Amino acid sequence: MPEPRDYRKAKRLETQCSVSQTVIEGFQRKILKRLRINKIKANFSWVSFGRPVAYIISLDPPRYSIIDGQHRVTAAREKWGESIEIPILIVNKPEYTERAEMFVQTDENRTRLHPQDKFNAELEAQRAEAVGINDIAQSVGARVGQRGGSSGADVVGAITSLKTAYRYGPDVLERTLIILREVWEHDSGRHLAVNIAGVSMLLNTYPSIKDKRVIERLRILSNKAGGGRAIQRGVVNIQGFSIPTNSVGRAAAAVVARAYNTRLSAANRLDLSKLLPED
Repeated sequence: MPEPRDYRKAKRLETQCSVSQTVIEGFQRKILKRLRINKIKANFSWVSFGRPVAYIISLDPPRYSIIDGQHRVTAAREKWGESIEIPILIVNKPEYTERAEMFVQTDENRTRLHPQDKFNAELEAQRAEAVGINDIAQSVGARVGQRGGSSGADVVGAITSLKTAYRYGPDVLERTLIILREVWEHDSGRHLAVNIAGVSMLLNTYPSIKDKRVIERLRILSNKAGGGRAIQRGVVNIQGFSIPTNSVGRAAAAVVARAYNTRLSAANRLDLSKLLPED
């Protein structure tokens, strides 16, 4: 093992270290895939897999943050133990947020990350969209996280739908989450993707509609005893509706829009052709 050197002056440097000296950052831990680790262990070759990429955390004692190659390092650890020495490529990235940004950039074009894992890394990298979504969720009493890890009604795991709603506009995302909270305050299914997609598309298509009216109609729509269609676990049940679209979000928006129009005069009704041109 070479003596520790100040590699921070070098842009790239090939060296080696023991597995015990490596660290996998918190924003990377959940993306490790058992099948991939097992495949690497079964046919281990650094020539085939290449050096993991790392950034120096400290020189005394030597500690290296693995930016790319988490599966390889984990496979080596499981196969040979903590003391085995592995080749690494050290790059000069000075900040934790920059390491997270490098992680996102490295993996988004090579490995398909789980949306939640990618969101976590984007949040650590302080990407504006992730920070904005997280701030809005917290402001309305919700938390962006993986649904499998918690059954709390405040947990939002539909990352793709959250991003789409945010891209409509931060106000659309905020209104969407508030409406869903008001309709299904204690329902752990209120934040499922179809709900966020449907309500956010509705608000984006008809920006001047009244949120109180949406909440009122959704409550009736979800209340079987009140004459509406049953909504299981907070999901807008589009089954049984004849809606000419393959978009689940658009169909859910149309269901709510039709309910919104109930008992309104023709002059005050939403024009469904904006959602469904064939309607």
